[in-house]
Amino acid sequence: TLNNPEKYGYSFTGWTGTGIEDVALTVTIPAGSTGNRTYTATYRAKGFTPTDEGLPEFAYHAPVLSGQIGIKFYAYIPEEYRNSSTCWVDFDVSGDKSSNLNPVPFDASETITIDGDTFYTFECFINSIQMADVIHAELHYGDGETLSHSYRAKDYLDSAANDVALSEDLRELVKAMKDYGGYVQVPLADYNGWTIGKDHASMDCESECNDFAGTASGVAGHAISRDIPANSGIGKIEYSLVLDTETRIIVYLTTKAGYAGGVSANIDGTTDNYMAVKKGDRLYTIETNGIPSHELGKVHTITIGTDGGESFAVKVSAFSYVHDVLNDAGEAENLKRAVVALYNYCVKTIEYRRNRPSEFPQG
Repeated sequence: TLNNPEKYGYSFTGWTGTGIEDVALTVTIPAGSTGNRTYTATYRAKGFTPTDEGLPEFAYHAPVLSGQIGIKFYAYIPEEYRNSSTCWVDFDVSGDKSSNLNPVPFDASETITIDGDTFYTFECFINSIQMADVIHAELHYGDGETLSHSYRAKDYLDSAANDVALSEDLRELVKAMKDYGGYVQVPLADYNGWTIGKDHASMDCESECNDFAGTASGVAGHAISRDIPANSGIGKIEYSLVLDTETRIIVYLTTKAGYAGGVSANIDGTTDNYMAVKKGDRLYTIETNGIPSHELGKVHTITIGTDGGESFAVKVSAFSYVHDVLNDAGEAENLKRAVVALYNYCVKTIEYRRNRPSEFPQG
């Protein structure tokens, strides 16, 4: 049996030669064979060759497809620097560390193999309007040494959107992510007083996202239900959708004038991190944990109680907001396009995950 050779900067792709019709990854010469035989090793150039084999280097990037928005940075790290106490990456996005306050440590289990080489993964999460902003990564290693690198989610999305080497469902998801990042910028910038091109870099889109009627039909059953019993201490219920590294729903409860009792709440039957928090004399807030993109249509049941009053339930999903915007004739078109993009992003994420049950077990 021939020993497969190694060639620096290349991946071995197999043998050609005597008795081989195409290319064989292994060759065994039968015992008792006679006569001349010729075999040639074939290679292809690797996509990555370290500038210096002895030093770390950033090599590749990929999107986070677990339901959050982010970029995976793949780094080549020589064995001597693979130490969780001395090797880590600090991230900030255009100078803003708010979404990435904690260093991302080296984790020997977070790896990917490309062309036979092992790379180590560091993830940076960004919010929905930072896709065109510059992500600054600083890799710390050894005795206080550092390596800086910059990249944008937009760089990956632009290159992947029409890359025929990628699967069609991934290309469709990438396009939906681009639309989401592009269309959500305008209403969020208006709401927060930001200037696109100054506070955040501009993100382009792939489609018009103007199927308002079709999307409204898709979320028809998601109108928020919030009937309040007459004897409850709650007088008004409102809610908002927060578009960050993960999407969250915040429910606002206003107690009736003169009500001095307490307010209790749970979401989906648990009080873990879901208790109503008092924000003012009469205002309470209840906030969900992050909702990944493939669960934006999941309906959450918020059970609310007040002292001496009948408890009641509010049913709401992220799609409730999409429903409200598209069914409000006076709502601005830029916000309608943003919620259509949000809906499409969810649909394409679900399709992508369903096609990969071993990677994303269905639940």
